[in-house]
Amino acid sequence: MTSNRFFCSGGVIRQCLRQHGWIGLLYLVGLLFTVLLPLFMSIGDEQPRVVLKSLFDSTSSGNELQKLILRTVPVLAGVMLLRFVQRQGPSDLYHSLPLRRAHLLTSHLIGGLILLLVPVWLTAGVTAWVNTSVELPYIFHINDIGSWALVVSVLTVFLFTFTVFVGICVGQSLLQTVVVYVLLLLPQFLFMMIGRFLERNLYGYVRVRETVVQYINGSEFRSNNNVWENLSPFVRIMDNLPQRAFSYMELLAYLGISLLFVALSYGLYRKRLVEKATQAIAFPFLQPLFKAGVILCTMLVIGDYFYNAGTRGAANWSIFGYALGSVLGYIVVEMVIRKTWQIVRVRALVEMVVYGVIMGLVLYIPISGWLGYEGRIPTAHSVEKVYVGREEPLGGDAQTEAYYSQDRAYIASVLNLHRELVRAHAAGEKTLSKNLAVESAFIVYRLDD
Repeated sequence: MTSNRFFCSGGVIRQCLRQHGWIGLLYLVGLLFTVLLPLFMSIGDEQPRVVLKSLFDSTSSGNELQKLILRTVPVLAGVMLLRFVQRQGPSDLYHSLPLRRAHLLTSHLIGGLILLLVPVWLTAGVTAWVNTSVELPYIFHINDIGSWALVVSVLTVFLFTFTVFVGICVGQSLLQTVVVYVLLLLPQFLFMMIGRFLERNLYGYVRVRETVVQYINGSEFRSNNNVWENLSPFVRIMDNLPQRAFSYMELLAYLGISLLFVALSYGLYRKRLVEKATQAIAFPFLQPLFKAGVILCTMLVIGDYFYNAGTRGAANWSIFGYALGSVLGYIVVEMVIRKTWQIVRVRALVEMVVYGVIMGLVLYIPISGWLGYEGRIPTAHSVEKVYVGREEPLGGDAQTEAYYSQDRAYIASVLNLHRELVRAHAAGEKTLSKNLAVESAFIVYRLDD
C-alpha cells in the first residue's frame, strides 16, 4: 500500500513483467549463448589452458554477437516499455488510471531494470558456478566475472535510461529508436565530419588523431583515445574491450549521466501532453533544435560527397552540396514532424531560408578570417619543444618524445618557417621555393602550458 501511494504501482510492474518478459528472456539467452557456450565448446581441446584477462576476451565471449546484444536489447526494452506513451489508445488508458505520472514512470523504470539486470547477474552467477564445478580450458577468477557483470550492468542501465529519456521527448516508437542510435553516434560523426570540413577549408588545420598503440602477445592493437570519439559507449563497445577496459571513473560517469536522464525524464513527463502521442516531437521547444541538427548533418554529408566527387572546381561543388543538403535536410525533417509530404507553404519556404542561412554561418565562421586561426603563431618563449615531419608522431609517450626537439635555434627556425608559410598563403603563393620537395608536413608545438 505504501508503494502504491508514494513510489510506484505494483500492479503496473507486474503488468510490465508479464507483457514484456520476453525481453528479459531474450537477454538471458543471448548472454548465456555468448558467455557460457564458447567456454563449453572449448572443453576437450588438447591445448594449454589460457588465462583470460576478462570475459570480454575475444577467445571466449568478446565476439560480435555479444556486442550486438549489448547495443540492441537495452534500447529495445526502453522502446517497448515506453509504448504506452507513444500510442494514443494505451496512452489514454494508462493516464486515466488513478495514478500519478511519477508512479507510472517509476513502475515502468523498475520493470525495465528487473528485465535487464536480472539476466546479467544470473549469467554471472551461472558462469561462476560452472567455473568452480567444471575444469574449463580457460582460467579466470570471480573478480573477472564481477567486473564483466558490473560493466554490462552499467552500460545496460545507461542505454535503457537514455532510451526512456528520448521516448519522453518524441511521440513515435520508430523515431525513438532512430534518434537513440543517431544521438549515441553523433559525437563521433560530428568529430569526423567537422574535422574533414576544417581540414579542407582552414589552412594549417589537422584533425587530432590520438592513437594508442599496444603490443600484446606479439600483436599490435590500435585504438582511438580521443575524448570526443569516446563519448559514445557504442564506440567503446566496438573497441577491443580486453585491451581498453572501462575504468571506474567511466562507469561512475555513465551512472551519473543515467541518473541525470532519469531526472530529466520525470521533469519532462510531467509537462508532456497526452495528445502528443503519435507526434514526432512531443515538445515544441525541441523542434528548432531537431531541425537544426538534421540540417547540419545533412549539409556536412552531402557537401563532403560533392567535394570528393568533384575533380575540378571541388570547392564550388562542395558549396553546391552544402546548399543542396540544407534544402534536403529541411524537407526531410519537415515531413517527419508534420507526417506528410505536403509541406509546401510560404512559411516553410521562409523558415527553410532562415535555417539555411544560420547553418551556413555556423559552417562559415570557423573557416573565415574572423577568428584568426590561420595567422596565429605561438611566441618563442611559450614553446618548450617542437616537431616537424611528414608523419604525425603517434604511439606511447617514450616513442613520441623522441621526435621532439628542445633546441632553441631549431625552434626559432621552425617559427620563422611557420611565419613564412602564413605570409605565402596570405599572398596566394603556392610554393616557397622550387627546391622544396616536401609538399606537406606536420608542425607540432609542445607549449609550456
